[in-house]
Amino acid sequence: MTSTSRLALPIIESNQAQKHITHNEALRIVDAMLHLTIDELHLNDPPASPQIGQIWVVGATPTGVWALHDKKIAAFDSDGWQYLDPKHGMVAWVKSDQELYVFDGSNWSRLDQAPSAIANAQFIGIGAVADTYNRLAVKAEAAFLSAQDGGSGDTRFSLNKTAEPNTASLVFNSTWSARAEMGLSGNDDFAIKVSSDGSQWKSAATINSATGELTLQHGLSPNSKSVANKLNLLADSGRFASEKTTQINGFVQPTYLQMENGATISHFSQFVSDSSDYGGPNAANEATTKLLVDQIREPASARYFAEFHVAKISAGLGTAFLNNQGTLSKYRMCSYDRIGRHQQSLSAYIYVLSGTVILSAANHLLWLNGSKIDDFAELTSSDGWQHVNAIVDYQPRLASQQVAEILPLFASLGDEILLALPAIMPDAVRVGPDEGIIPSLTVAV
Repeated sequence: MTSTSRLALPIIESNQAQKHITHNEALRIVDAMLHLTIDELHLNDPPASPQIGQIWVVGATPTGVWALHDKKIAAFDSDGWQYLDPKHGMVAWVKSDQELYVFDGSNWSRLDQAPSAIANAQFIGIGAVADTYNRLAVKAEAAFLSAQDGGSGDTRFSLNKTAEPNTASLVFNSTWSARAEMGLSGNDDFAIKVSSDGSQWKSAATINSATGELTLQHGLSPNSKSVANKLNLLADSGRFASEKTTQINGFVQPTYLQMENGATISHFSQFVSDSSDYGGPNAANEATTKLLVDQIREPASARYFAEFHVAKISAGLGTAFLNNQGTLSKYRMCSYDRIGRHQQSLSAYIYVLSGTVILSAANHLLWLNGSKIDDFAELTSSDGWQHVNAIVDYQPRLASQQVAEILPLFASLGDEILLALPAIMPDAVRVGPDEGIIPSLTVAV
């Protein structure tokens, strides 16, 4: 009698008598092997009271009626025990383990054991459901990548995009909404971007792929202590004096300030550190200037602060560089008459003596006392001393464009301001009210 090649089902021969016996035997084998369900793997002792339809995989050292049938599939039906050979690739559900197992030709192994290779898988979900967009989905406390044991010791995680206009990046989410992105976004420059709502993005830093140049589009936070207070490009360190010592003498009108529209600059007062205000022998300071010093220095340390002059700028009658952001037409008061990099930052204190002046955020990134100004601010004498941080010309400039606004400040005839402690710094740098103050001179308390 012949049989099938895989499951060894008996085949009815031509002119065979009692064909039903052969047919029934084949059905018994099919019934046992089809959708194979095993009660327990590797059992050596036959169960005392097997139920019809139950199946076991015999262990390596069987006893009793299972003797000599090691590693066979033992199926119990109405005709008693039948012993079948498992086939390579056969999958079975094991009741005792509540797991799927696969037969590799020699042994039964859990189907979810780590495979030696996964190639061309359509989706992989680990604790999550993968889909046609997120073909790999992982939901876990952490993920870990390490260099291969015995390998080079190196490890890399690579992201590849099709062409320069495409994106290859890492996105960081909060409550399923994007908040930060880093990578190659729309070009080949490395960028770090942030968002407060997942739709509006600001580029915080960019590294040019050709030059390696770092650009900080919005500068540094004033909380970055000792970063902004590094370099003042003004020759007099914003003190309106030629001396670089603790004490200074006469006021020197700065050549780097270009007055506009007939504006004039003059000496208003000098801050004297060793004055009677702070326990010294010299006369008291002018009240408005002392108010500024007390605002930026504790009285106990003001005696050791570097001396400086305060300048007064009076608006003229000119009508160039019109500004209509406020209630009245205003005109630019002064400009920075120096060639420099296209991004520069201003730190200064201003006080409105008379009239109303406009601080404009047009063509500037502007902060007033540390608060971002997106449009403009109107200042009057009731506002007292105000700290201004302006990042000027944050778009690239040509070298021939020498004159730039040092202060985005606009006024009209009769308006007067006080200017103190200006500092010009290279590149886009956020400057806080307590930074950028005479950085070229340090005096220990």
